[in-house]
Amino acid sequence: MHDLKTPLTTVQGLATVIAELNGGEHTGAHARRISEAAERMDAMIGEMMRKTTRRRVAAHEFAKQLAAHLPEEKNSGGVGSFSICR
Repeated sequence: MHDLKTPLTTVQGLATVIAELNGGEHTGAHARRISEAAERMDAMIGEMMRKTTRRRVAAHEFAKQLAAHLPEEKNSGGVGSFSICR
């Protein structure tokens, strides 16, 4: 799990740098979305690292849980979407 935290920390740091650049309104909004998504990922990784919350989960259930955390436009059949098969 620590292998996930290192790149996530990089993403969070770079999102902060992007937000501080004077790139306009859209750049700041995108940087906030990146930061918010990284915070959600950090929370999920933290939950997985705590032994009290660990449990066996089938791959399809994991995929459903992951899809539930994706932004709606990414989970509606557009670019970057995927289907969950059983």
